[in-house]
Amino acid sequence: MKFRIQVVRVGNDGAERMKEVMEFERQELAMETLGMSLAEGKAVLKGVQEFVAEQQAAEFLQRERTCRHCARHLSSKGAGSTSVRTVFGTVRLPNPRWNQCDCQSTGKGTFRPLQGRLCGQTTPELLYLEVRWASLIPYGGVARLLEDVLPVAYTQNGMTIRNHVLETAERIETDLGEEKPVFFDGSEQDWEAQPLPDGPMTVGIDGGFVRAAHREGFF
Repeated sequence: MKFRIQVVRVGNDGAERMKEVMEFERQELAMETLGMSLAEGKAVLKGVQEFVAEQQAAEFLQRERTCRHCARHLSSKGAGSTSVRTVFGTVRLPNPRWNQCDCQSTGKGTFRPLQGRLCGQTTPELLYLEVRWASLIPYGGVARLLEDVLPVAYTQNGMTIRNHVLETAERIETDLGEEKPVFFDGSEQDWEAQPLPDGPMTVGIDGGFVRAAHREGFF
């Protein structure tokens, strides 16, 4: 038997636009062929994501093509595109350059409307998954994990994850303000006399080893 997966976009006026995402076959029932495979599931997610993102961008550009001040149609300066990494694959969106309307005497002569709407090239949801898993396992392991279960690709292995984690940490520090270091004065005996911390302590190390001062303390 054959299965055909389609996605339909219904506009505000009721008009529909359909795209076929994929088609696959199933013959004999077996554990190996029961339902969809991981590769087929990833292909479906990627296909649906591309269609939804393309339709969102097309509707936004159509709406923004008219000047908000005088309702004049904005002329095109040039075409272009931009890539955005999402949890369901990288989508490529049209990113044209338009001329500023003649009724506007301030600002740049041209602009790309999509840049004002989309900040960065990675969605917050994908960044969240990267940062969350990077707090538990090495960066390279995060890249392999997400590639296994999601239709994403990391061309630079763990370096992309590492850069995103550092950028996220910088934004958090900026939002929360500069951290204040805390120092404890006293001798080593004073330190040992301090009570144990209330709650578990977690230390994250990426690609390293920890060794105690004594041989019997190897980790």
